[in-house]
Amino acid sequence: MKVPDRVPVTPFFGFFPAFYAGITCEEAMYNYDKLSIAAKKTVIDFEPDMYINPHDYVSSGPLLEILDYKRLKWPGHGVDPNHSYQFIEAEYMKSEEYDAFIEDPSDFMIRSYFPRICGAFAPFKTLAPIHDSIAYYLGLFYNLEPFGMPEFASAFETLQKAGAESKKWTSAIAAFDKEMEALGFPCQFGSITHAPFDTIGDFFRGTRGIMLDMYRYPDKLIKALEKLAPMAARMAISTSQQSGNPRAFIPLHKGADGFMSLEQFKTFYWPTLRSLMLELIDAGLVPCLLIEGDYTSRLEVIKDIPKGKVIYHFERTNLFRAKEVLGDHACIRGNVPLSLLITGTPQDIKDYCKKLIDVVGKGGGFIMDAGACIDEAKPENVKAMIDFTKEYGVYTEGWSHRFLNSDFRWCRNAGIYGTGHFNDINVQDCYFARNGVGFYASNGNGVRVSNSAFEQCANTGIYTHGASSLKIEGCYFEGNGYELPAYFDIGFGYPSSVHLDYATRGVGIHDNVFRANTDPDAALLRLSYCIDGSITDNVFKDAYNGIQLRTTCEGNPPYGPFVGRTLVENNNYTDVTNWISEESAGLINLAKSRNCVFIKSLGEPPL
Repeated sequence: MKVPDRVPVTPFFGFFPAFYAGITCEEAMYNYDKLSIAAKKTVIDFEPDMYINPHDYVSSGPLLEILDYKRLKWPGHGVDPNHSYQFIEAEYMKSEEYDAFIEDPSDFMIRSYFPRICGAFAPFKTLAPIHDSIAYYLGLFYNLEPFGMPEFASAFETLQKAGAESKKWTSAIAAFDKEMEALGFPCQFGSITHAPFDTIGDFFRGTRGIMLDMYRYPDKLIKALEKLAPMAARMAISTSQQSGNPRAFIPLHKGADGFMSLEQFKTFYWPTLRSLMLELIDAGLVPCLLIEGDYTSRLEVIKDIPKGKVIYHFERTNLFRAKEVLGDHACIRGNVPLSLLITGTPQDIKDYCKKLIDVVGKGGGFIMDAGACIDEAKPENVKAMIDFTKEYGVYTEGWSHRFLNSDFRWCRNAGIYGTGHFNDINVQDCYFARNGVGFYASNGNGVRVSNSAFEQCANTGIYTHGASSLKIEGCYFEGNGYELPAYFDIGFGYPSSVHLDYATRGVGIHDNVFRANTDPDAALLRLSYCIDGSITDNVFKDAYNGIQLRTTCEGNPPYGPFVGRTLVENNNYTDVTNWISEESAGLINLAKSRNCVFIKSLGEPPL
């Protein structure tokens, strides 16, 4: 495992986007467009490092209804329209049916399990065993009679409706993923699977049933678990290969303290979970386990996995003990209590996060998140968790840089070229002249450029890509971004004095002088990506374009522009043809829809 630029923060949102956007949980399950809009607003407003596709978690109300699904009560269908769904546990497989399941799981599910959990499959219980059709060359014909019955015609009609609805639902999933990709947010998971013990305990035997089975039918239970493990692995591997995302989500439910002893965990739960994880790892996937309950007594056991290949998301486990046992072995995620997010204050959240970052985040290998899936929480507390982590969770040890009172001239590529762990940067009282780019900052956190001059840099004075907490103050820019001579070796940036490119966040540009670039294809300040920005009290002079919004960010493929929550006001524009411009029509309006405010002069109305 490597130390990142800062602690990642990736909240696992459940129904939270619905509550935040003011729609009911029922609307979220029945109106795919409303849920997508709510989730997009949540991602844009809170800016997590990764997102959860809301349709995967919230599921489809119409589909559940068409199938007459028995295992859930959901909003407006058994529970209040503004509450999350409720799982209904039952013995959907009897103890005497272990042999049938072990012999042929597919046959058992089609003829026994599906008819019990979905009313739409009820007629399938009348079918003969599928393997009975493997008889002579006419064996298949003897088992076709049930399909001619009226109840099967009705069932197939219902399943056709379910298929059509499922297509709408999966289309909504794909469309949301595509939209998030265009905005530059990666998806947390590419597939989902389950621990074999939880598959039997959650979906087939129920908690009571499987707990008794550990005593009454231990051998049959273990055989069933061993039968399921490779199936669970294939399900995740196939889905991740299709999605192109190697992170496989595995929620754990029944292996915690309180469900079974440590010896039972070692006997029944861990062996097949471990074999599942190893198969995923061998296939190039990253098992991401959401470990509900308390696993403090199991930490030494779950350490028995290849180093640096798994993410353990703990709900109630002692994270400080987890760091001691697993800190150099597995990535740890969690565990701000949901109760604190619901009842606490932003300061409570910051205090809790600070303790986690100081102890669990030391040396890397930590992802900030709530203890479990977030449904109801105070928005200001969720924001405090995310923003504080981004601000405080910067790894500066060993990567702090100071450039003071220095000259950088005639550098073919860049005067300063910083990328990867280029954190806690202070460029002060420096002079950059006739470089390809004066200062290149990529994937840096805490970047400050002050009281420095940038003159006649061929492409741009300052170029940022993936920089956060960026401050440019009291600097002088003149004649940057002219036509590139062959001498300079530049493969990034566009003609400008300052170019803010992909994933530049937390921007403050104040009290600078930008001047001298009359090229219509250039700009003094170019914005491809700027979130939470403030551009005030600057002088823009002698240029065709003062501030320009660009159409794309650099990347392969190019990313769409993203300028949001940025204030431009109280700047002075002298001999500037366009104080603000857009490379393609609609970019300014798009930025305004993302809570940007553009004011040319003090006292004037916003653009």
